[in-house]
Amino acid sequence: MTARNLSLYKTKLRDIAKETYLEQGWTLPEGFVDSAARDPRNYTLAEYQQAKRMIRDARDLKSMMAECWAASDSAAAFKHALDERGITLAKGDRRGHVAVTREGEVLAISRYTGKKAKEVRAKLGEPENLPSVEQAKTSAATSMSAAMTKHMVEARLEHKKAMAPLEARRRAMTEHHRTERAKMDAGQKTRWKEETRLRSEQLNSGLRGLWDHLTGRHAEMERKNIAEAQAAVRRDRDQRQLLIAAQLSERQELQTEIKATRDRQAELLRGLRTDRQAYDRKLTGKELDRSTENLRPRLEQAAQTAIPAEPSRLAKTFEQASQPTHQDRLQKLRENLTAEPRPPERGCEPER
Repeated sequence: MTARNLSLYKTKLRDIAKETYLEQGWTLPEGFVDSAARDPRNYTLAEYQQAKRMIRDARDLKSMMAECWAASDSAAAFKHALDERGITLAKGDRRGHVAVTREGEVLAISRYTGKKAKEVRAKLGEPENLPSVEQAKTSAATSMSAAMTKHMVEARLEHKKAMAPLEARRRAMTEHHRTERAKMDAGQKTRWKEETRLRSEQLNSGLRGLWDHLTGRHAEMERKNIAEAQAAVRRDRDQRQLLIAAQLSERQELQTEIKATRDRQAELLRGLRTDRQAYDRKLTGKELDRSTENLRPRLEQAAQTAIPAEPSRLAKTFEQASQPTHQDRLQKLRENLTAEPRPPERGCEPER
């Protein structure tokens, strides 16, 4: 036997050593067991979302089952290794050992470990004391439904944390906008009073005012003051509208962030609720959508009280054409009166 130096990185050397343990059927050390294959009931919300995005195929299941088989030296150790990965050891319908995943899939131990049925029975013993497939599916569905409920609670807490700074910004922005509008209104009122005072001072009083009335200068000044007042009103209105438009634009940007956060929350809760309903259907064997059950009696009542559709004009025309007219009935009656009586058939006595 010759020892050769393998110029490979430590992770590659670990994979080679792991494959060697599995090929030789040796007991796999705990350090070689894949820690990523955890029980989905113990996932956090982020881990559950990541696991849901990943697609697990038969090769991954075979590799995980082979690791559990190699790392265990007894039936209890093998069962414990499967439980840590969310798989239940159960009794098959044909008195064999099977594994039931949290999704309800039934896996044959001998097929997925690459061992013969005799070797599996020698290591695990008789499966009479194990739960049946239906019991394992029910237990898996119950635990996963509870896990989905836990994830929904965690999702609502995370959404509340994400919305807290947005709500704080919204309240601060609302207060700031209200202060700006109040400040602008106060400034416009002060300016309006000052401009009104200046315009009124341009109108003379006393003898000068009388002379202005006689010469027409007073009327001219009044028309000028009215035009200036109207221009000031338009100016203040445009200034206020510009401030409102700027505040709306700033508020809409914040509302876009709030809506995106709420949409993500709604989509996440919708997915979790759908997964929980799927596990609940496995328990009950029927849909749990109460809205459809409540809607069904109303649909049946509406169908019973529905007004039948009126026939079309073309159908009415064909129906009227197929019915005999008054002249046709008279002609048929004359033919029956003039027709000769038919002789009785043989073996039949004529009617009296």
